Amino acid sequence: MRRSRAVLSAVALVGAGTLLLSGCGGDDTGDDRIAGEGRSTPQESADPGPEPEPEGEESAGSEVPRDDIDRPEVTLPDYMNNVFEPAGTEEPAELAVITDAQHRRNAIDLAIDLADPEHEALAFYSARDGYVSDLSYVANAIDRGSTWSGTARFYDWQVEFDEGGDGGKALLTYCMDESRAYDKNRDTGEVTEREPSDADFVLLQERVERNGLGVWQNVHVTSERGAAVCRE
Repeated sequence: MRRSRAVLSAVALVGAGTLLLSGCGGDDTGDDRIAGEGRSTPQESADPGPEPEPEGEESAGSEVPRDDIDRPEVTLPDYMNNVFEPAGTEEPAELAVITDAQHRRNAIDLAIDLADPEHEALAFYSARDGYVSDLSYVANAIDRGSTWSGTARFYDWQVEFDEGGDGGKALLTYCMDESRAYDKNRDTGEVTEREPSDADFVLLQERVERNGLGVWQNVHVTSERGAAVCRE
């Protein structure tokens, strides 16, 4: 994968200086847009959310594609485009983690667009703190009457498994470019465009765990808006 050392080194900064974005998707730049990591990392809640299901004896978590898993249907509208760059790995276990993270990104955006904070896909791909973050943000976007339009790009995928192997827990790191993703008023359909800026580039770090179905669920997420490593 490209820039693996740079991305993983930058993650050390996330824990200490990350921007845990509010439910409005804002950061210290004052930007109040919906598109971006604000869609999935609001302030943390004490509500634990659903627990990941215990890992089964024959988990299918390391196989891609995993057509035996009965997944919620997630289809984004034409005006909402998430572009996932190639994973840069052929390892099935790493591909499984990355693929489920991509499903999660789409699930969050669909729930926002449908104004449905109880959409089944949210709890399917997230648990505990990760689920609380996703649920809180979706609800906040709905309250604001906002969705988004344009293109968000995801790239530089990195997977590190706990204990040096695929033991059902991993750390996923990747970048997002939201320079072409814009707020859209749900009622009027009006799209608010803006000039691109460094703040459009976000470094994300997710703790993920594989449940009994073989789905890699996000259980905790942090982000750093304006990360230099995502702008190189």
